[in-house]
Amino acid sequence: MRHYKIKHAQQVFSGSTAPKLECNVIDIGDAVKPKRPEIEKRPRGKTRRIRLRNYMFFTLGISTGLRGGDLVKIKIGDVITEGGRFKSYISLFEEKTSKHNNPKLNSSCREAIKTYLDYIGDYSLEDYLFKSEKGGCLDQSQIYRIIHSLQTDLGLPYHLSAHSLRKTFGYWTIKMHPDDSRALVTLQRMLNHDSPETTLIYCGITQDDKDAFYDDMDTLFDEATTI
Repeated sequence: MRHYKIKHAQQVFSGSTAPKLECNVIDIGDAVKPKRPEIEKRPRGKTRRIRLRNYMFFTLGISTGLRGGDLVKIKIGDVITEGGRFKSYISLFEEKTSKHNNPKLNSSCREAIKTYLDYIGDYSLEDYLFKSEKGGCLDQSQIYRIIHSLQTDLGLPYHLSAHSLRKTFGYWTIKMHPDDSRALVTLQRMLNHDSPETTLIYCGITQDDKDAFYDDMDTLFDEATTI
């Protein structure tokens, strides 16, 4: 499996120039946390709104591990209350599996959502969070364009899709908890997979582990004498 590296995602989606990347891994540790930009110094109007929406999609995709088709069905009322307070979790039934999922809204998600909602100003709790120009939710072709714009703006020489965000969530969840025996089972539940093996394969961990074991064989030759 390919892994992708995305640096300075905020600059890409908010209008700044992003550097080209030399490593093909999405490294969420290098991704810039969303900050409320100074609107007067950034693109205005429709372009600005779309970039904030797209960055919000990126942030929630990386942070929750939800499929793109489930992300776009989220309504504003699913993330904030009538009193304007953030909910702690998104509660939904996945379109593909019909299983219930309730990912937590971390601080990066909340900040990206707040920045977007503050900018658009006028909205209803019944509005889709990722609203299309026609008023409904984004469709698959629009999801593809969002991710493709990231790929293009960063000059990445390989294909990205909405699944790249979900796979990145899984991959780095495992990598950031190498000594936690609960990590794999917890991630399996978060992704609603049927088995830990499915999760390992999906996230690309299995091949990484195999490669590491092969590379470890080099140590047998470290002290070898020349024949």
